[in-house]
Amino acid sequence: MKKFSFHLESVLQHRRLREDTEHQKLAKIHLAIQQAHELKKSINTMASDHRRMLAQQASGRINIDYIRHLTLYLEKLDRDLIQVSHLLSRLEEDKRLQLEKLKEAKKQTDIMEKLKNKSLNRYEKEAKAMEQKLLDELSVTQYGQDEKQNLPTRKSDS
Repeated sequence: MKKFSFHLESVLQHRRLREDTEHQKLAKIHLAIQQAHELKKSINTMASDHRRMLAQQASGRINIDYIRHLTLYLEKLDRDLIQVSHLLSRLEEDKRLQLEKLKEAKKQTDIMEKLKNKSLNRYEKEAKAMEQKLLDELSVTQYGQDEKQNLPTRKSDS
């Protein structure tokens, strides 16, 4: 019997490749989300440091230019925080969409793998049946030869 080959192997390989690609895209989104969270944390830290510096200015000699500089910088940090928050929202939505794409790709790959397993099981069943048939034929042939050897010889009437 010939070696097993799945006739849709190229389709299965394509679906595995698609699933891997979707998984890589999701990993990139996760990385971007992690970086955005780190950036947000960094901005929050800088903002709290500068707010502390601004509060310290109120308790000593007042430098208007310095206060204006700190205030403008804090406003910029607040705008940056808003931008990062919007970015995180978009990334979370991208993540949700990408998870759906990955789920669908995984489903398609699983379907093909189940088909391949069914095909392999059918092949193995057929191979086993053929092997059993050959063993049966061999045993029948062997039994027939044994019987011929054990036949009594005829004596001629003389």
